[in-house]
Amino acid sequence: MPELPEVESVRRGLEPLVVGRKIIDYEVFWRNSVERDLEKIKNREIKSIHRRGKYLGFKLSVGYLIIHLRMAGTIGVGTEEMKKYVTVKFNLDDGNEMRLIDYRKFGKVWFVDKFEDVVGHLGPEPLSKKFNVKILKKMISTKKGMMKPLLLNQRFIAGLGNIYVDESLFRAGIHPTEKANVVDSRRIEKLYNGIVNVLTESLEVGGTTFISFVGTDGKHGEYRKKLKVFNRKGEPCTICGTEIKKIFVCQRGTHFCPSCQKN
Repeated sequence: MPELPEVESVRRGLEPLVVGRKIIDYEVFWRNSVERDLEKIKNREIKSIHRRGKYLGFKLSVGYLIIHLRMAGTIGVGTEEMKKYVTVKFNLDDGNEMRLIDYRKFGKVWFVDKFEDVVGHLGPEPLSKKFNVKILKKMISTKKGMMKPLLLNQRFIAGLGNIYVDESLFRAGIHPTEKANVVDSRRIEKLYNGIVNVLTESLEVGGTTFISFVGTDGKHGEYRKKLKVFNRKGEPCTICGTEIKKIFVCQRGTHFCPSCQKN
């Protein structure tokens, strides 16, 4: 699933291509992709593009067009003939088409009056100035559940998914099943730095591609080459040499180092 770095990479790639353009018309090829009627987007200019967690919000001259890429989606812009895997397309006034390309067909599109109508439930943005180590300590101090599912909860922190939670926990030396209320202050500081650094490093190389994700420019994310634990089952830990293990935590495949992340 595209996580914060992948969605932000798409947003950055789309900005110079579609901001200032007007949506003339649209076509839906997979009906389940559309959550609400889109008729009101016609003849509306795209003023700006925002991201909240894993959601993209296209601010129009009136209202917001919102797209969630879900499991395997991305957004492409072009004029060439393209029908395979396109679930929704938007015809722009410069002759280009903006397309939701999604072979799993789980991606969703909304038109709403306010961005917050869809994303209001999300937790803080981990790369924003409103999120810091002091706030993270306070947030964790009130929780008693396991760390992995807590960090995956979009109401807790927005934008983190399986890849970056595993990588952040590794950098902090926290076992994925460790209870939040027993994680000491020092490791929460390391977790905060781990989250920020992992996301920032991934953004610098266009995110992570395992199967299908590509940015708006058609390029794969390169962060896969820098992963320390995720998808490295059976390989040696880059710090201590211990074999990386894979377990399932709340039905999510989870990678960790048994020596560096003791519970």
